[in-house]
Amino acid sequence: MSITAKELAEKLGISRSTISMVYNNKKGISEETRTMVKQAAQKYGYQHVQRNRMYEYPSVIQYIICLKHGNVVSDTAFFANLLQGIDYESKRLGYVLHITYFYCHENIREQMKAILDNHPTGLLLLATEVDPEDLIPFKNSGLPLVVLDSYVDGDGSDCITISNIQGACNATSHLISCGHTFIGYLSSKVPIKNFEERARGFHIAIEKYAFQKPVHSIVVRVGSTDETAYADMCSYLDTKPELPTAFFADNDIIASACIKALKEYGYKIPEQISIIGFDDMPFCNLLDPPLTSMRVPKQMFGQRAVSMLDQQIHGNVTDHIKMEISTTLIERKSVALHR
Repeated sequence: MSITAKELAEKLGISRSTISMVYNNKKGISEETRTMVKQAAQKYGYQHVQRNRMYEYPSVIQYIICLKHGNVVSDTAFFANLLQGIDYESKRLGYVLHITYFYCHENIREQMKAILDNHPTGLLLLATEVDPEDLIPFKNSGLPLVVLDSYVDGDGSDCITISNIQGACNATSHLISCGHTFIGYLSSKVPIKNFEERARGFHIAIEKYAFQKPVHSIVVRVGSTDETAYADMCSYLDTKPELPTAFFADNDIIASACIKALKEYGYKIPEQISIIGFDDMPFCNLLDPPLTSMRVPKQMFGQRAVSMLDQQIHGNVTDHIKMEISTTLIERKSVALHR
């Protein structure tokens, strides 16, 4: 008894469009996947029927926003601008863009089935919040895949990330160049790779300058939302600690919340305490004082991700690619010279 393409796809855990790409000799499908499909087709009696091109599935890019705890990925200008870049480049290259939210703590099989039923040509995975094991279902789909805003060493997946270490190191070095020798790091309690790398960049800068002059540092752990970062900073200030003369924050949300707390406790920014954020969100210009931050070119980030996926789909790359998007220091009024 023969089976349909849909039934074969379900047995293999891949999309129907992957089967179509195999039988139409499309690029972007690995030899391992081609062999698996052909062998399974013979085993289960699947017979491919060539369709007229007008009935073929459109070229779809599935943009998947993975949520594990929802404390970092949210409805902010950062992710909105990232999506604008993805949408722009998808249209320019002739793809239909589908957007899906994927909840890591819910039924994985059902969510993957819903994604694959859209017959995507390739997957863009926003992996800011996820752990390495959460990537497995997407890798097993057999579809071209680009991971955004995270990576796994030795994973073999193409990925595009922010140059977090470089950005944090440059931000901290800027504070040191302004004369600050006691610098605090406002570190998010949420453990994601971006923040882990920013922590490395902060400590690299501290250690680098420690050979030239005495530079001291402390780490203050705070929540990653406006409310939790503000509350945690207030609790810290309640202990009446010896405060550094400058802080580097994991992102602008944390920086702005902590500025609010510091000002409420009577500290002047930047006369007494300087602060640098990360991401350069639009609200940085609206804060009092305007926030110095590390700019991430968000729309370009999204465009490059689509371009990388397009190269995979058309079989124009054979090696694993990891691309880092550089950051730029945007100086405003939240940092002062320390004498």
